[in-house]
Amino acid sequence: MKITKEEILNMPAGREIDALVAEEIFGYRWVEGLLAFEQPCLISPEHYDETKTPITNTNKRKIGGTFPEYSTEISDAWEIVEMIKASQTEIRIRGMDWYDGGGWNVEVMDIMSEKVTHESYIETLYPEEGSANVCLAICRVALLTKIQ
Repeated sequence: MKITKEEILNMPAGREIDALVAEEIFGYRWVEGLLAFEQPCLISPEHYDETKTPITNTNKRKIGGTFPEYSTEISDAWEIVEMIKASQTEIRIRGMDWYDGGGWNVEVMDIMSEKVTHESYIETLYPEEGSANVCLAICRVALLTKIQ
């Protein structure tokens, strides 16, 4: 994955970060030539046909196919939390509320649960659709674990 920490921490919620999580965290693959889709799409590992050609040129990527909405749906984001926990790694999620907003802090701990190895903090101002939320913080911290 050729993306920096700063780029990850500045990614907004949406299908672009969802696709990156699907690919980097859950092993989805970009494929082309599927009859159901006119454009290249992401396919989950259990549905990936090895005879198809994975797309590696990022300039060709178009987001298609069906994959979870990790950055906006809590049930989808929770799959990330469960995957991190299954690797026997502690993940901490804390929410804070103030009179004019709030925030979410998501931390992944080292193997001994002694220090934070990766962290994502999101300040929330309004409960508008598409605004920063805990789902996005979970996505960001998961991606951070893949670059370091």
